[in-house]
Amino acid sequence: MAIDFSIMYAAHDAFRRDLRKLTEEWDQGRWEQFKRQLLIHHQAEDELVWPLMRGRVAGDAAGVALIDEMEAEHAQIDPLLEAADVTTLRALLDHHLQHEETMALPLIDKALDPAEWTAFSMALRDRQGGPPEWRAFFLWLLEDAPSQTKDNIRGVLPPEAHRLLD
Repeated sequence: MAIDFSIMYAAHDAFRRDLRKLTEEWDQGRWEQFKRQLLIHHQAEDELVWPLMRGRVAGDAAGVALIDEMEAEHAQIDPLLEAADVTTLRALLDHHLQHEETMALPLIDKALDPAEWTAFSMALRDRQGGPPEWRAFFLWLLEDAPSQTKDNIRGVLPPEAHRLLD
């Protein structure tokens, strides 16, 4: 892989963590943060990644079908946020994340270059807001994360951003 998906995998792990914790014990603050992050994540993919990918794989029926599946899965998942149906959401989101990790990320890696992925990452960052929200994002992202994940995230961030992780 030429693209470093460390933050994407960490976000997927954070979504799984939150849904596991929410099924064990409801916490309104965790729910609101989870919901905010998932909407930012999905909307950025829907608006920035899938249209770009669609152009890159236009002649590849399997690639186009995969993008259609990613969009359809988002369309099933996002309404469950309004219903706060954590049990159903957990099952659907876990399936979607696995599907994205095993099929979509490898396709993205083939179709996009690292500079394009960095541009997407920066747009995703900008959707968080400013530095206080970036810090909140990284605290959320790395809560309970193994040290290897934390090291991977440090590795993709510029040194001046490391203060957001402390």
